[in-house]
Amino acid sequence: MRHTHEVINGELVLVLDSHNGDQGKGKVVDFEAEDASLVVRPTGSDNAGHNLSFEGKSIATHIHPSGIFTPGLTNLIGHGAAVYPPQLLKERKEIRTLLGRSPKLLVDRRTIVTLPGHRIIDMLDEIRRGDTKIGSTKKGVAPSFGDFYMRRAVRFGDFAKSNDPRSLRELTEWHKQMIDGLYKSAYYRADKYDQEIIRAFMADKEQLEVRSAMKELLAEVELVDSRDVVMEALTNGRKVVVEGAQGFELGIWTCDYPNGTSSDPGPYGVGQSLHIPPSVIHHARKVAVLKAYGSKVGSGPMLGEFYPGVPDAKYTAEHGIAERLQRRGREVGSTSGRLRRMGALCLPSLHRAIREWEFSEIALTHLDCFDGEPFIPIVEDVNTEGVPVTRNFEWGVSLSGCNTQEALPLKAQEFLTYLEKRTGIPVKTLSLGPGREDTIRLTKQAVLA
Repeated sequence: MRHTHEVINGELVLVLDSHNGDQGKGKVVDFEAEDASLVVRPTGSDNAGHNLSFEGKSIATHIHPSGIFTPGLTNLIGHGAAVYPPQLLKERKEIRTLLGRSPKLLVDRRTIVTLPGHRIIDMLDEIRRGDTKIGSTKKGVAPSFGDFYMRRAVRFGDFAKSNDPRSLRELTEWHKQMIDGLYKSAYYRADKYDQEIIRAFMADKEQLEVRSAMKELLAEVELVDSRDVVMEALTNGRKVVVEGAQGFELGIWTCDYPNGTSSDPGPYGVGQSLHIPPSVIHHARKVAVLKAYGSKVGSGPMLGEFYPGVPDAKYTAEHGIAERLQRRGREVGSTSGRLRRMGALCLPSLHRAIREWEFSEIALTHLDCFDGEPFIPIVEDVNTEGVPVTRNFEWGVSLSGCNTQEALPLKAQEFLTYLEKRTGIPVKTLSLGPGREDTIRLTKQAVLA
């Protein structure tokens, strides 16, 4: 058999989160999308959220790719994502209202469909776990991918021929049996509102919303093969931006198991989702989106956390820098609505992410949140007893009004140089605010001068 190898003339850029999610991927994707032809969301579900701002317009997307502010650009949802149709339709309507147009959207025909049963089982499973609960967003992500690996998932292509496919009916019946059996005791511990939702599902009312949403979506999006779309763009010299979901510390293969998500948000997951060769992934630009401090939603360990044990991360003025960074950085999960736990910039975690995901550069965000602070807390290492080795990097400057690299104060240049020397890769992007206009493209030579 003869194999044809495509010649890649374009640029593939993987914008991935180097830590616990919430590092600012959306704004970096929007910045990179300015000269791209395709933005791809390959994995994850609507348990992720990206806040986007451009020319005074702001929106939070959860499953729709972030290439919405560049006219003429195509957005693609890959095979490795799980999509709840009502949520995607809601986002499409919100984007249309905001922009006065509907960005072009393609969806892989093999993309997993999240159903109401998935969300209910996710919620009941958290109740069943009791004190050992994961801290799930209850968006049905784990059950969706679980059904995929059990080879009974419903996929977008199933709806191409019928709005009531057999796979939908069969999986719905399976979910009913699960709820009425394994999760029956958890049902009685759920609150009254959730019990009403479950009763509506058991009476087949919730499924109607999915079928209605899917009918509207298929009237405006095109079902495709992800590989064909991505490789066609790359072989024709165009730029493709891949938008990661969650982050390194949350990936199913890289998390502190089981405290993570249920898909692979890294380069390998991207390759599998889009069905593109490992050689193409290897030669891609891999951008590590990194916040100048640590943050985390949900349970699980967090190296360098400022105030472990504060209920729901509700910091007050007495918590000092944790409260100030949380407020300045607007550290509220755009999907969960939960306050994020705050901590120091963690270099050991970053080193591991760079080693395993082969990051080639850094996009640094939220450095402006330290305006007026005397220092930047950093975890530089962990000793043999597991205790963090910390450093306070002297700061005391403001980045207000800095919109070019030349305008950055010397202390900022020194911090970027420190970060490059500690990680071994260059900082090529610096984001000092929510919008595209607040982002600076850096040149390595100037930073290290």
